[in-house]
Amino acid sequence: MVSSHMQNEHFQNYTVAEGLSSNQVFSVYQDRSGGVWAVTQGGIDRLVGGRFCSASVGTKLGTVGYQSDLQRTRWATYTR
Repeated sequence: MVSSHMQNEHFQNYTVAEGLSSNQVFSVYQDRSGGVWAVTQGGIDRLVGGRFCSASVGTKLGTVGYQSDLQRTRWATYTR
């Protein structure tokens, strides 16, 4: 489950009902363009129009994290 936090302290919960590939979320990241990404046990998902869309390889993931390269590009890392 992913929750978003706004300055007015409003929280929004997201689950598989809103398109997450799994309710087990390892990491959430907001990119430079404002896009929100979630790395879950089921894959990598992007929040688009209030719903998550899968952007992943479609397999269950193991250890997950984010890394940045020298150009400040963010990469999701995982093991199968």
